[in-house]
Amino acid sequence: MRSASWYRQRAVDCLEEAAKIFGDAIQADWLRTIADRRFRISRRTETSAAEQRFSPLRRPDQRSAPHNEPPATALLGAGMNVYERRLPLDNIAGCPLGDLLAYWERRRDKGGSHLALPARQDLNLSSINSLLGRINVIAVQREPPDMRFVWRQHGTESVLVHGVDRTRKDTSTLRPAYYRELVERHYRECATRGEPTLYEIVSAFDRVRQPQYYRRLLLPLAADGQTVDMLVAAWDADLRNRIMFTDRLEQDAASGASP
Repeated sequence: MRSASWYRQRAVDCLEEAAKIFGDAIQADWLRTIADRRFRISRRTETSAAEQRFSPLRRPDQRSAPHNEPPATALLGAGMNVYERRLPLDNIAGCPLGDLLAYWERRRDKGGSHLALPARQDLNLSSINSLLGRINVIAVQREPPDMRFVWRQHGTESVLVHGVDRTRKDTSTLRPAYYRELVERHYRECATRGEPTLYEIVSAFDRVRQPQYYRRLLLPLAADGQTVDMLVAAWDADLRNRIMFTDRLEQDAASGASP
């Protein structure tokens, strides 16, 4: 009986041949990358440390709105600079992230008290069609003096980008360490303050001309209306660019380079 990898390779060969017939080499690379991700997910294997550095890739001229203040350098990795900036929530007005925020606000007002936070059961996240696959739900487990964050739902597009389903895993599985620290710090801030947060995160890598760019919206949830016990995390990005970027870095790491 042939292995799953054999069938995967035959599928890749067919897809590449079809792309070549139409004369599109870039499309052939994209099809190979998608096949790799699907195969990895089906085998439930972890991605390389290099791949988990990624976030969505978008050129500065593709951003929804200009930002005048300079970004702050949050972290510095080997050959990598990470910049972050907290944005006002009106930055996402009129886009899918803004739709999610508006929905959260409406559910917050359902009981007549704008101060109470909605609970997980108050939200039907699948109703936000424009963000399907890009919404994650994270449980906040309070373990004094710190917090532990566990994915209850890892969106299908998030799984596709990283090549692993993190449902029921906690943030300690994130690599590298400086990326994990950034994510946990943002989660902790939202859980502690009990208010939505919006961050722009830009990552610039050596030997890669275009920086990564994405925005992440965090929304707090509370079963009792006060103490945050879950977070909703949603991101906007160009999925194809994000995946292709992670694939290039993985190839860089495999060649012995240090991204």
